[in-house]
Amino acid sequence: ERDTVAPNPDIWGLRIPAKYTKEPLAVHTNELLDYMLLLNSITVMDSVGNLVHGEIISTNQERGFLFTPEKPWKTGTYILQVESRLADPSGNNLDRLFDVDLQSRKSVKSSPAIYNKTWRID
Repeated sequence: ERDTVAPNPDIWGLRIPAKYTKEPLAVHTNELLDYMLLLNSITVMDSVGNLVHGEIISTNQERGFLFTPEKPWKTGTYILQVESRLADPSGNNLDRLFDVDLQSRKSVKSSPAIYNKTWRID
């Protein structure tokens, strides 16, 4: 069946880890995503813009992922950054569906190259 839905970080579900642990941030994406793009288009930043080093592994048959930090989580605000090139296996990315007319202004969203999803650990 034709896939006419682009990935949407706004509706992703997050399971926030506990502070002072190395529990993973669990993300449920609600749809199948391209495995390699999933591993290479997502980063986690702290509230001052420092990269949080860690590992991403795909879960739920590429319908989610876990981000496990190298160091324990601290109390504070974090940002999940998702590059707009992240796509599903049909080629639908965060900016547009795969099979649209790129000459049409209605086809491509005017959106950032990186989507930010913020959460807090208390």
